[in-house]
Amino acid sequence: MKFVNIELDFTDVQNLEDMHKELFQNFGFPDFYGRNFHAFIDCVSSLRHPEDGMTSFFLKDDEFLSIKVKSLASCSELILNNFILAIENINERERLNSRPNMIYLILI
Repeated sequence: MKFVNIELDFTDVQNLEDMHKELFQNFGFPDFYGRNFHAFIDCVSSLRHPEDGMTSFFLKDDEFLSIKVKSLASCSELILNNFILAIENINERERLNSRPNMIYLILI
C-alpha cells in the first residue's frame, strides 16, 4: 500500500471552529469551505477527484491517506466525535463503491 501522509495538530483545538481551521489549512480546502461536518466529508471525499478542486493534494487510485493526529485524545467529546464520525463516513462512502477504506488514522 502506498500512503500519502498528513499531520494534524489538535493541541490548541478548543472548539469546532478551531478544528475546521486546522483542517482547512492542512488539506488546502477552497475558500468556500463551509467549515462544518458535511463540508469536511465532501471535500475529503474528493481526494481521488482532482477535477473537483476541493483539496490542495490528491490521491491516485493506488494510494491511501494516513492522517497522523496529535493530541486528539485531549479534545472535547464533541470534537472527537465530529472528527472520527467524519472519517468513518468518508470510508463508508468508499466501501459503498466497492473500494477499500481511503483513510487511516494514527494517533500521536
